[in-house]
Amino acid sequence: MMDRIVIKIGQRFNHWLVLAGAGKAKDRHSLFLCRCDCGKRAIIQSNNLKAGKSTRCKSCQAKKKNTTHGASVGDPLYGIWQTMIQRCTNPRREKYRYYGDRGIKVCDRWRKSFEVFRSDLSPRPSPKYTLDRINNDGDYEPGNVRWATAKEQAQTRRRPKHWRPKVKEID
Repeated sequence: MMDRIVIKIGQRFNHWLVLAGAGKAKDRHSLFLCRCDCGKRAIIQSNNLKAGKSTRCKSCQAKKKNTTHGASVGDPLYGIWQTMIQRCTNPRREKYRYYGDRGIKVCDRWRKSFEVFRSDLSPRPSPKYTLDRINNDGDYEPGNVRWATAKEQAQTRRRPKHWRPKVKEID
């Protein structure tokens, strides 16, 4: 039999403090009046508190989503960092076959810390520059990456196995 968690007044669930019972929901789960650490109050279902599905009020969740590692989630460098990690670690990503499947990895320093990645690679010269691996078969790591234009990246691009350079025929 599953252990039943009993919710008590004064008990904490992440950022919520349980203040009082508030009846039952239509699905028969108990409701509780809770206060977020920021002071806002909300009525939360018991199953959401127990499972950790509700950890804080909506305004605190929005603040958490808008800034990460001291940088905005909308920061282009943060997006580049996330994309680099995903293409090397997530088999569901479209580009994974070109990176993770080939054994390309992100060094532990960068994978674990956006701040370290940013300090190693900032500033980005301009938006026309993207992250490029100097050795196309090497990992994303200090010494093997640079900011490069599309033209510079074309010089290190991997060619398909069936690719042959075009030779101009002379009559």
